[in-house]
Amino acid sequence: MSISAGSLVNSLDLVSSVVWFRVPMSGLTGFLLRFSGCGLSLYLSECCLLPNVSHSTGYRVSCIRTNSSPAPWWLVRKGRLDDAKKSLRRLTTKGFTEEDTEKTVAMMIHTNEMEIAVSSGTSYWDCFKGTDLRRTEIASMAWMIQTLCGSGLMGASTQFYEQAGLDNIFAFDLNMAQYCIGAIGTVASWYAMTKFGRRTLYIGGLCAIFVVLMIVGFLAIPGPGNTSAAWATGSMLLIFTFIYDFTVGPVCYCLVAEVSSIRLRQKTIVLARNFYNIIGIINNILTPHMLNATGWNWRGYSGFFWAGVNALCIVWCYFRLV
Repeated sequence: MSISAGSLVNSLDLVSSVVWFRVPMSGLTGFLLRFSGCGLSLYLSECCLLPNVSHSTGYRVSCIRTNSSPAPWWLVRKGRLDDAKKSLRRLTTKGFTEEDTEKTVAMMIHTNEMEIAVSSGTSYWDCFKGTDLRRTEIASMAWMIQTLCGSGLMGASTQFYEQAGLDNIFAFDLNMAQYCIGAIGTVASWYAMTKFGRRTLYIGGLCAIFVVLMIVGFLAIPGPGNTSAAWATGSMLLIFTFIYDFTVGPVCYCLVAEVSSIRLRQKTIVLARNFYNIIGIINNILTPHMLNATGWNWRGYSGFFWAGVNALCIVWCYFRLV
């Protein structure tokens, strides 16, 4: 079985989100979980450049085995050609012959030599020059939009449900259902990216999320004492989770891995992830203030705020994500 790399990373990110909000952790553990997002993208952007993948589906990886090996590209760069062949066999389908393996490794060796010649003397400043500036912009924005689209409401969903007027036990049950629905959305995205493509799925997902956020905002008008509105708000967040994990969540990782140039791939991904982390810090400051009764106490009205930010993201994607 093979899945898109973006969907795999999004699945792992979903698991880390559960751990992040459910298990008390030291600062170092939390840092390592978030740091893994950048490392996974770098790993998958290298180990998944395989010739048995069609251009329409993008990167795919084998997920049958529970243990992983170093990326073939990394092994080639280290001169460990035999290990690279073994790793390549593990990542490809059964129809991939020994001759295909030899040709692929030979291509990797040639590409690696070209990369060394081209990337010598590069720096992070090169990511902001010429066409690479556009690549850096797309990679950074694609990652930042994961937060700017309003996904913070999912991260604090239990508190949001309670602020919307639901009892604690119902809020917790909906929170658990949310992660299950997110997993279903991620699995569905494996096939959606093949059928619809990156840009269509990404922008379509943002538009759908915008509608959901507006509905959440309007449902806050009756007040926290309205049980029907509270349940409707919870249902909207479940729909939000499915849409996010079906579109924006996994597609982002494919965009980040594919859009960067070969010679600046690692630097571009590192910069994009750091911009994402900065936006994440801002989001983690704003969201509790919006939802806490002792803070701004916006409750469901937070949906209006994030819908506005989401609309700006849609405009950017329409004109720049091409």
